[in-house]
Amino acid sequence: MDSGTWSSEYVVKNGETASFSSTVYAPAWGNGAGSAQHTVNSYCYDTDDPTKIYKSTSFTLTYTENPKYIATTAINSAQSSINSAQSSINNAQNAINDAKNLGGDTTLAESKLSNAKNSMQTAQGKLSSANSFYSSSNYDQATNTANDAKSYGDSAKSDADNAYSTAIQIKQTKEAEMRDAETARTSAKKVIDSATTSKTDAQNAVNDAKNIGADTSQAQTFLDTATSKLDLANTKYNEAITNFNNRKWNEEKTSATQAESYANEALTNAVNAKSTAKTAADAKVAADAKAASDAANERAQAESKLNTAQTTYNNVVDTVDKIKEAITGLSSIGVETSEFTKELETVSSTLVDAKAELDKAKARYETKELTESKSYSEKSLDITEKDITILKNIQNKMASAAIDKISNKYSSISNNYDIAVKKLEESKAKVTGDVYVAEKEKLDNAKKSLDNASNLITQAKSYANSQKYSDTMISFKSASLELGKAESLSGEIKPSSAMPSFEAIVAIAGLSVAYLVSFKRGKIL
Repeated sequence: MDSGTWSSEYVVKNGETASFSSTVYAPAWGNGAGSAQHTVNSYCYDTDDPTKIYKSTSFTLTYTENPKYIATTAINSAQSSINSAQSSINNAQNAINDAKNLGGDTTLAESKLSNAKNSMQTAQGKLSSANSFYSSSNYDQATNTANDAKSYGDSAKSDADNAYSTAIQIKQTKEAEMRDAETARTSAKKVIDSATTSKTDAQNAVNDAKNIGADTSQAQTFLDTATSKLDLANTKYNEAITNFNNRKWNEEKTSATQAESYANEALTNAVNAKSTAKTAADAKVAADAKAASDAANERAQAESKLNTAQTTYNNVVDTVDKIKEAITGLSSIGVETSEFTKELETVSSTLVDAKAELDKAKARYETKELTESKSYSEKSLDITEKDITILKNIQNKMASAAIDKISNKYSSISNNYDIAVKKLEESKAKVTGDVYVAEKEKLDNAKKSLDNASNLITQAKSYANSQKYSDTMISFKSASLELGKAESLSGEIKPSSAMPSFEAIVAIAGLSVAYLVSFKRGKIL
């Protein structure tokens, strides 16, 4: 056995003799280099008392290792070292390739790998020589050469491991740079896309504002800046792509960061352009609405002014015609009307001017020259208002003349009534009682009519003084009717066939007066 303890025991009785032999084998040469020893101990003792040892023997056997085994072990160890080194070289080469593909500078790692490969080549050469020595049973030389091969193999592995470690560090650094660059490029792309969309929206907003005539100069400035910045952003982004293709991660990150910065500026300006364009459009819509409202109001004012001027003109013309009829009526009952006629002719002549201004106002209104239209309407109104003043003065004088005439008529009929009453009393003894009663009743009714007429005439005067000419006309008419009744019942003076009745006169004069009641810019109050 190579190691451990082995024992064997034999019992010898008294009077007997015994012989004993044991074989000890050398080591199996498989546990490595060095020497091996076996210690042999023998004892003879009493079985009843093991402590009684009659004889003991002890000796040591020492063995030297087999040179062939040593050589085999050395060659195997060298081969194992070379195999391990080759694995490290392969790993290092793969790491270098990865780092190089990521754009890393692998010069140092490749230098270390080159040293490893050189050592590897030497180790393989040494191992080949060791095997040759072994084959020729030159075990000591084989062992020495194999040990050299192992040394070179170990050195190759060390250099390869260092190359791997260096390449891994480069790879990890480049991977980190690549991730950072990709993050920057992705971020830049998002902002560029957002800025592009915002720029399109801004362009649409500017176009919409332009189409309605809004001032888009400020918005266009923002839009032009956004366009310029977006162009720069795209240029830098393309640079980033180029650097990506060339595995220049730091340069890619720098270009992408610059691209995002430009894109953010473009986005800000695009948003401002859209907002400014919308504000301008809203302002234009509001301004147009106000302008339309102002225009509508101005047109309404011009139309109202024109209608007022036209209505006032028409009323004055109509009143002139009615007063002409009243003048004829007053003249037929002996009223001096030359003054009225002269003043009325003045009005008629100014109406020509009023009509000319009114026609101009209409023409300007049709051509939408509203300010001028209002001006000409105002001029026409200025003329007709002056005419109204003259007509009211004529009407006042005519009312006074009519009141004088009806007052005189009242006095005449009242005198006839007194005469009739006197005559009735004088004839009382000459007529029958029934006739007297009938005549007396007629005269009493005449007296009532005269009293009514007197009150109405007083009322008419009051209305005339207060310029309530419509009421004056009604009082005139009622007074005339009462005087007609009184005149009929008194049985005396009859109206001349050439002179119209007072009812007709008052009706004509009153009608004219009614058209002149409190004119104010064409509106009868």
